[in-house]
Amino acid sequence: MTVQGSYQYLSAFNSTWFIFESRGPAGKITKVVVYEQKDALRWNLGFGDLVDGEIDDAVISNNSDLVRVISTVAKTVYEFSETHPGRIIYIEPVDEKRGKLYNLIFKRKLAEIEQTFVVEGWIGKNKEPFNASREYEAFELSRKNLNLANEK
Repeated sequence: MTVQGSYQYLSAFNSTWFIFESRGPAGKITKVVVYEQKDALRWNLGFGDLVDGEIDDAVISNNSDLVRVISTVAKTVYEFSETHPGRIIYIEPVDEKRGKLYNLIFKRKLAEIEQTFVVEGWIGKNKEPFNASREYEAFELSRKNLNLANEK
């Protein structure tokens, strides 16, 4: 999959850490995407700005490059899932504003995303197949057409 308009990034720790630089009116901002294991198969996607050596996932950068940043994060999802087939990617927004943004992204890009992933949404403790008419609190992506013999 080629994600148009994304930043170049560096990958580390067996494609579980990614770092890239946002560039815009606020200057250069270091962004980090981290996949952390939650349980045997589920990995949490964490994302934010690198501030004083820590990842700040609540900061709002306002660097006028939101589409490019989101495209870059999406590109890491594809790389992570290629490197770790069979793993489920769990995405939970840190606040309501990001929740609305993530729901909008999944609704707008669903046809493209579903070419590669099964998309499910969480409402409370209930998980269901993604339905564009609903608003979800969290999301899960499972890669389709797995070849587990390639697991690294």
